[in-house]
Amino acid sequence: MEEKEILKAFGSVYDYLNDKTIYDLRTLAREFGVNAPSAARKHDLILRIIIAAAALAEPEKVSRRGARVKAGAAPAESVTEVRKLIEECRSHRPYDNYIPESERIEFNDVIKSEPVYGYGDQLYRGYVQRMADGSWRVYPENRKNIIKIPVLAEEERERYSLREGDHVVGYVVEAAGKPPVFTQPQLVNGRLFSDPRHNFEEFAAAFPMQKYSFTESKNCLVRAAEVLSPLGKGQRALLVAPSGTGKTAFLREAAQCLAKQAKVILVLLGQRPEESVEFESLLPDALVLSAPFDSTNSERVQFARLALERAKRIAEEGGDAVILLDSMHAYVRAAEKVCSDQERGMLECKKFFASARRLDGSGTLTVLATVDPCDAEEFVDAGNCIIRFSDEYVRLGIPALDMMKSETRRSDLLLDKQETDLAKKLRSIAAEKGMAEAYALAETIFKE
Repeated sequence: MEEKEILKAFGSVYDYLNDKTIYDLRTLAREFGVNAPSAARKHDLILRIIIAAAALAEPEKVSRRGARVKAGAAPAESVTEVRKLIEECRSHRPYDNYIPESERIEFNDVIKSEPVYGYGDQLYRGYVQRMADGSWRVYPENRKNIIKIPVLAEEERERYSLREGDHVVGYVVEAAGKPPVFTQPQLVNGRLFSDPRHNFEEFAAAFPMQKYSFTESKNCLVRAAEVLSPLGKGQRALLVAPSGTGKTAFLREAAQCLAKQAKVILVLLGQRPEESVEFESLLPDALVLSAPFDSTNSERVQFARLALERAKRIAEEGGDAVILLDSMHAYVRAAEKVCSDQERGMLECKKFFASARRLDGSGTLTVLATVDPCDAEEFVDAGNCIIRFSDEYVRLGIPALDMMKSETRRSDLLLDKQETDLAKKLRSIAAEKGMAEAYALAETIFKE
């Protein structure tokens, strides 16, 4: 008996089961003796339930592989209804319970698989990522205890219209002798995969109209930067800082404030591995992508692209995303090597930086990138928020922020009158009496 014949004979049973969630179907499947229901797609699972409930084939052999089956039984009324509908279907047309063995359906799993790494029926959460060779994988939300990162089949990606940067919730299975595979996404960016979606490119860019607040910070440098070069939602911001001026400490402080106001994506390229661990502990809800100093250029470029695409998905859904990149210098050098061309590599990084914007009618994408002074000029024209650190001030024992050279374009859209007046006052004192006097005033004001 072929699939079309089953659908014709038991159409009402199929319709009844099709209205149920995948979770309800799995409990029903186990009730009727269907083996490994978590490995089957919804349509195929419904067919298997009908085959088992109507005794259209010999009972499936129970597999002892994989994780322990989830506790819980199907509601008795659902089991009764399935059996009732099957009998009704049989009463409407002649049907022989006995099917010769030659005509019986040998129903195999859609994917001959077993759960891996203890996932079993546990949901796997991660981000869709495109690799350098064009293949796809699902980078885990949490790298702890993940031995292998599951791949995503092209046909599965196309079927569910998945894009790079999508946050997906689904299952992981492993075919014999093959890498683990991500399948059956239940949620895409917190929604059902069938829900309509927007595209980042559909929205026009608009000036940032709201700024991020750093008032919770006790760091005078961070508070001063908030007034002198405010970071708006949708800003393209550069932290121009030589080595040893405290840019990582600034990012750490800023990230903790930003994490309470937006979805933070931290990209650490060419940095020390202990810094990644530190940021992960400080920012438990942030996505931290780390390609340390011993990583390949390809890995660095791929992580930067994943961060950008993830931020786009957040923004196009109406959320606020902030990418913190440390550092742009490492990204530029990696992109130049991967692209085998200095100009193309630089263009790759410029496109990354230029993507930051407020989407008119949707969310925002903000980029705050640290950049070495030697690379700064390539990005300053595209940036609309510049925070400059000076190693000269560090040698003098005062905070590194250069109040005279740090600024945000159209800051009038972000600051109120009191903040605007304070910014003018700090710059005036820095010009007349020196940076130390300006910081002394700032500390007094911020303490109050």
